[in-house]
Amino acid sequence: MQSFPKNYIQINSKFRTDPSDNTNNCRIDLPNNLKKGYWRLVYFLFPNTISTVNNNNNKISVQMKDSNDIITCIIDTGFYTHDSLPDAIIKALNGSGQLNEGFVFDYSDVTRHITISNLFSEFRIVFDDQLSTCSELLGYVEVNTDYAKDHVSQGLINLEPIHMLNVSIDGITSIDQQNLFGTTFVIPIPSEQFGYTNYVPEVNFQQHLYVNSDKRNINLKLYDELNRPVDLNRADYMFILERLDNCHD
Repeated sequence: MQSFPKNYIQINSKFRTDPSDNTNNCRIDLPNNLKKGYWRLVYFLFPNTISTVNNNNNKISVQMKDSNDIITCIIDTGFYTHDSLPDAIIKALNGSGQLNEGFVFDYSDVTRHITISNLFSEFRIVFDDQLSTCSELLGYVEVNTDYAKDHVSQGLINLEPIHMLNVSIDGITSIDQQNLFGTTFVIPIPSEQFGYTNYVPEVNFQQHLYVNSDKRNINLKLYDELNRPVDLNRADYMFILERLDNCHD
């Protein structure tokens, strides 16, 4: 872990107490104490998409009911918006050259479940003994589904774009925005931008918190502008705090 001057601290979701935790709600082991006193946010690095497809989650395997073959389809890697991810999934299935082209994708912004269907045949989605599956990305548990024409995800996902990230550190409310109870920092997310957001607070929008006791382990939670959990599909983020000179020990 990178070392910083003693009046700075880096908080990185990579160092989760439990590596199996999702990064949107996890406990973080800190490199040193987050000391009692006043702190200021100086930098925040955040993956600006909830739909990141990489070599660890870019495969979906299906088996048609009238076939003994399991066909593994590859989703193009990259950053996807709420509009483009469904198209990428269907392109992988219908463009494999080994399956019929009857696959369709539906997402409900009410239930936040997705449905993968085939217009012509029953099929199952295969996860057992498959590597780099997109199960978590799409909200499916890693268990083979039964044969059916429609497969609804068991987990909730969020394919809506986010415009603002609310960050909660141990439920501490920001000094600057007391009306946002339990929100420590507010991070604006630029529209139509992919990759990572490098956020440095503007001079006229500084963000501070007061820590009432020394902490070596903290709980981090991420919410969108509607106070819904933001699922990053385990993508990591980090931020840096500066301890102010007029802090109270």
